[in-house]
Amino acid sequence: MSATAELVFPRSYTTHGKTFLKGVEVPIDFEFAARLKGDKRFIIGGLNTAEAVKHSALLTRPQGDSLMAAIRDAADALDVDEESNFTPSGKPSHLALSEALGFPVTVEERDRACNVGKRTATVGQLDTAEGRTEKVEAPARKTPVIKTKAEAVDPSTQGAITT
Repeated sequence: MSATAELVFPRSYTTHGKTFLKGVEVPIDFEFAARLKGDKRFIIGGLNTAEAVKHSALLTRPQGDSLMAAIRDAADALDVDEESNFTPSGKPSHLALSEALGFPVTVEERDRACNVGKRTATVGQLDTAEGRTEKVEAPARKTPVIKTKAEAVDPSTQGAITT
């Protein structure tokens, strides 16, 4: 679907290499419709459709790294108490991101921007910036506190749940 232009007066009019006849609705692209919108000689239709809004949003949408940064910033700003902002698996909803940013965001773009599904290091390994994997030593365990026999059998704490 595209926008339409209908000439109101005069009987015919040529503009931008296109000839219009009075009373005949002609399909035109959204950019051309936007140029003719203020012209009193035309009735422009289709500029308030969801497709037209999406088209205009795509024109103002950031590209490349700027798009990824905008998606990450919007994801960070989402209200965590609002369940509709996130999927059941905890990812930011692409619909919530689209609403926050004012332009459509696909699931793939959300995943790329938020690094969903990226490979993570296994226990005992660390990925370096150069792409190598290095072995990492686990931190030393704390030694348990040894209680005296009197502290271990304290009747006031028997049956208590400790962590």
